[in-house]
Amino acid sequence: MVWSTNPKDKLHVFPVITPAYPSMNSTYNVSESARDIILGELKRGIDITNAIEEGSKPWTELFENFDFFGAYDVYLSIFCCSQNADEHLKWEGFIESRIRHFVSTLECVDGVFLVRPYPNSLPFETEKFSKVSTFWLGLDLDQAAAKRGRRNIDMTYEVVHFLDILTSSEEKTDQMQAIVHCYSPQDLPAYIRATTQPKPVRVEEEKTKATEDKSMIVEDQNHEVQKNQAQTQAQTQVQTLAQTPAQTPAQTPAQTPAQTPAQT
Repeated sequence: MVWSTNPKDKLHVFPVITPAYPSMNSTYNVSESARDIILGELKRGIDITNAIEEGSKPWTELFENFDFFGAYDVYLSIFCCSQNADEHLKWEGFIESRIRHFVSTLECVDGVFLVRPYPNSLPFETEKFSKVSTFWLGLDLDQAAAKRGRRNIDMTYEVVHFLDILTSSEEKTDQMQAIVHCYSPQDLPAYIRATTQPKPVRVEEEKTKATEDKSMIVEDQNHEVQKNQAQTQAQTQVQTLAQTPAQTPAQTPAQTPAQTPAQT
């Protein structure tokens, strides 16, 4: 199958080719970070399912929610601001269409290992603009660079270039504005912390809970066995008493005539 003779197509990082003619890459928009995330999730799924077959992990771990706002070293927020709903819909859509290029630019920054965009925009309230929404990017920093002493990562050029693309667009009006802020995980706004997923239950907690449930089942079974044994013993005693012949009055010691002095 011939895919493409265009040399630029060789730069695609995760080609998935359609079987029908003409063949095309259906994953053209997948970046290097997205490719690493997909492959990492596939490997994690294989490891978990193998552990499930061995009995060391529960099925619930395979379906854990991903805590986006607790998984990365640095976060970038892109504020999309406007004054009415119609303009905001256009402005937000235009910014969202440029995020893919912004991610590719950030991946080239020295010290940035991975960039992952949040899938949805989140609403934000402010007095200056009537309509505000935010797009979020999670950045995983290069730990090897951090160990070498490179603590500060300069993304000024990439952010300024991204804002220049937005502000120079014909879609922008005087009532539209785009702002980019950088946050550490500890400095995330309150409305973002409220959207974070609860921490998933770990395997050790699942094992402890399963052990406790098993102990309760064993105790209930033991109690049921003891109850059945007591009922069986009571029924046996009743049957024994029913089958034993009753003593006659002559046979009872209380009714034996006392000896008289003449008989002694």
